[in-house]
Amino acid sequence: MDCTPGLTRQICSDSEIARKMSCARTKTEAIVNNVIAPHGVEIVKEAMKNISHCFVSTDASNHGSVKMFLV
Repeated sequence: MDCTPGLTRQICSDSEIARKMSCARTKTEAIVNNVIAPHGVEIVKEAMKNISHCFVSTDASNHGSVKMFLV
């Protein structure tokens, strides 16, 4: 997301809002955690309503690593 504000400023060079736009790590993290992730979770939950079963297969053989799997 670091390049998005710069690109937006170039594309919308006549926009005062685009000239003032910024989006670094903190804002990007907030967008991902509070907008994109919840939307993705809702899409998956809705898709799971229409299936009778679900299988999860993984290869998590790296010792000492933390792994998270969506179930």
